[in-house]
Amino acid sequence: MDRHPPHRSGTPQEPHPLTSRTPPYGSLSDEGRYGILDRDDDGRPLCHVCGGAYDQLATHTRLTHGLTATEYRERYGLGATTRLVSTAASARMRAAWDRHADEHLAALNEHRDPAAAAARSRAHTKAAPWAPEVRARRQKTGRATRTPDLTPEQVATLGDGIDLQAWADAARALLATDASQAAIARACDIAPATVAQRLRRYPPHRP
Repeated sequence: MDRHPPHRSGTPQEPHPLTSRTPPYGSLSDEGRYGILDRDDDGRPLCHVCGGAYDQLATHTRLTHGLTATEYRERYGLGATTRLVSTAASARMRAAWDRHADEHLAALNEHRDPAAAAARSRAHTKAAPWAPEVRARRQKTGRATRTPDLTPEQVATLGDGIDLQAWADAARALLATDASQAAIARACDIAPATVAQRLRRYPPHRP
């Protein structure tokens, strides 16, 4: 049975607009943490408003706190695709999908409109920044996949005073040793696209 612990007010605080005044990621936000959906030991999401654990959090927030799933995610800095259900409920929904997968896929193919979906996605990206949860996840992924920096000796081969042809030749030599264009860009304080552009503009020098 879902638990209903005591809470301060039963109603959420004012929403946090995604601006420069957005609360820090992970800071306390009502009964939860901003940008993070915590779960109990049984995999049930914890409500930011009252702290309760629920199999179907979106149903609870709509009926009890007057927040739709979209409003709840926006208010507490969650990503648009963050699932507001328990791991058990998610498994049940996955099993139900698998039992009728062919029918579901046929219905999707009949009604899907990739061009319209792409247009909506582009419009949404321009209109709203990433939710703090998504931004934190992307930063974590970026750190995990970041290529090693150049050594001081490698940086020296790209010296400040050399011409661009010599620079491009030196950059190619570094790439041949498993250095990355991203690492070269960081070492030279330029964009990775600039590295690629220079390599195209100055092909291997042949005396």
